[in-house]
Amino acid sequence: MAAVGYALLWIGDAAFGGGALQMPFGPRAWEFIGLMLAIGLFASWLGTLCWNEASQRLPPALAGQLIVFETLAALAYALALRGQAPAPGVLLGVVLLVAGVLWALRVKPQAA
Repeated sequence: MAAVGYALLWIGDAAFGGGALQMPFGPRAWEFIGLMLAIGLFASWLGTLCWNEASQRLPPALAGQLIVFETLAALAYALALRGQAPAPGVLLGVVLLVAGVLWALRVKPQAA
Protein backbone atom coordinates (compact mmCIF):
# COMPACT_ATOMS: atom_id res chain seq x y z
CA MET A 1 0.00 0.00 0.00
CA ALA A 2 2.85 2.37 0.74
CA ALA A 3 4.32 1.77 -2.72
CA VAL A 4 0.96 2.51 -4.34
CA GLY A 5 0.62 5.69 -2.27
CA TYR A 6 4.12 6.78 -3.23
CA ALA A 7 3.39 6.13 -6.91
CA LEU A 8 0.20 8.18 -6.66
CA LEU A 9 2.13 11.02 -5.02
CA TRP A 10 4.68 10.91 -7.81
CA ILE A 11 1.98 10.94 -10.51
CA GLY A 12 0.05 13.71 -8.73
CA ASP A 13 3.15 15.86 -8.40
CA ALA A 14 3.96 15.43 -12.08
CA ALA A 15 0.37 16.19 -13.13
CA PHE A 16 -0.60 18.98 -10.74
CA GLY A 17 2.52 20.15 -8.93
CA GLY A 18 4.65 20.81 -11.95
CA GLY A 19 7.31 18.39 -10.71
CA ALA A 20 8.09 20.51 -7.62
CA LEU A 21 9.16 17.43 -5.66
CA GLN A 22 12.51 15.93 -6.58
CA MET A 23 11.36 12.44 -7.38
CA PRO A 24 11.86 9.59 -6.83
CA PHE A 25 13.92 10.03 -3.64
CA GLY A 26 14.46 13.75 -3.19
CA PRO A 27 17.71 15.71 -2.97
CA ARG A 28 19.29 13.35 -0.39
CA ALA A 29 18.35 9.96 -1.82
CA TRP A 30 20.46 7.73 0.45
CA GLU A 31 19.23 9.44 3.60
CA PHE A 32 15.64 9.04 2.40
CA ILE A 33 16.11 5.36 1.56
CA GLY A 34 17.83 4.64 4.89
CA LEU A 35 15.15 6.43 6.85
CA MET A 36 12.36 4.59 5.02
CA LEU A 37 14.07 1.25 5.68
CA ALA A 38 14.49 2.09 9.37
CA ILE A 39 10.87 3.20 9.70
CA GLY A 40 9.68 0.11 7.85
CA LEU A 41 11.74 -2.15 10.06
CA PHE A 42 11.13 -0.59 13.45
CA ALA A 43 7.71 1.02 13.17
CA SER A 44 5.99 -1.57 11.02
CA TRP A 45 7.63 -4.92 11.60
CA LEU A 46 8.89 -4.55 15.18
CA GLY A 47 5.79 -2.58 16.18
CA THR A 48 3.55 -5.34 14.85
CA LEU A 49 5.50 -7.99 16.75
CA CYS A 50 5.22 -6.02 19.99
CA TRP A 51 1.52 -5.36 19.44
CA ASN A 52 0.85 -9.06 18.79
CA GLU A 53 2.67 -10.05 21.98
CA ALA A 54 0.85 -7.44 24.05
CA SER A 55 -2.58 -8.31 22.68
CA GLN A 56 -2.04 -12.02 23.40
CA ARG A 57 -0.91 -11.42 26.98
CA LEU A 58 -3.38 -8.72 28.01
CA PRO A 59 -7.12 -9.01 28.56
CA PRO A 60 -9.14 -7.59 25.64
CA ALA A 61 -10.42 -4.67 27.72
CA LEU A 62 -6.87 -3.55 28.49
CA ALA A 63 -5.70 -4.06 24.90
CA GLY A 64 -8.56 -1.80 23.79
CA GLN A 65 -7.31 0.90 26.13
CA LEU A 66 -3.85 0.59 24.58
CA ILE A 67 -5.36 1.45 21.21
CA VAL A 68 -6.82 4.64 22.71
CA PHE A 69 -3.53 5.69 24.23
CA GLU A 70 -1.65 4.84 21.05
CA THR A 71 -3.94 7.28 19.25
CA LEU A 72 -3.39 9.95 21.90
CA ALA A 73 0.39 9.48 21.74
CA ALA A 74 0.33 9.88 17.95
CA LEU A 75 -1.77 13.02 18.30
CA ALA A 76 0.59 14.48 20.91
CA TYR A 77 3.60 13.71 18.71
CA ALA A 78 2.00 15.33 15.66
CA LEU A 79 1.07 18.47 17.61
CA ALA A 80 4.56 18.70 19.11
CA LEU A 81 6.15 18.22 15.69
CA ARG A 82 4.03 21.04 14.27
CA GLY A 83 4.55 23.22 17.32
CA GLN A 84 0.80 23.71 17.66
CA ALA A 85 -1.59 23.68 20.56
CA PRO A 86 -4.62 21.43 20.07
CA ALA A 87 -7.78 23.07 18.80
CA PRO A 88 -10.82 23.10 21.12
CA GLY A 89 -12.47 20.27 19.17
CA VAL A 90 -9.32 18.16 19.48
CA LEU A 91 -9.14 18.82 23.20
CA LEU A 92 -12.78 17.79 23.55
CA GLY A 93 -12.00 14.56 21.70
CA VAL A 94 -9.03 13.84 23.97
CA VAL A 95 -11.15 14.47 27.07
CA LEU A 96 -13.88 12.16 25.77
CA LEU A 97 -11.37 9.40 24.94
CA VAL A 98 -9.76 9.58 28.38
CA ALA A 99 -13.17 9.77 30.08
CA GLY A 100 -14.26 6.66 28.18
CA VAL A 101 -11.20 4.75 29.34
CA LEU A 102 -11.70 5.88 32.94
CA TRP A 103 -15.37 4.91 32.77
CA ALA A 104 -14.45 1.48 31.38
CA LEU A 105 -12.00 0.97 34.26
CA ARG A 106 -14.84 1.36 36.75
CA VAL A 107 -16.73 -1.62 35.31
CA LYS A 108 -15.87 -4.81 37.16
CA PRO A 109 -16.24 -8.15 35.36
CA GLN A 110 -19.08 -10.31 36.65
CA ALA A 111 -18.44 -13.95 37.45
CA ALA A 112 -20.50 -16.31 35.28
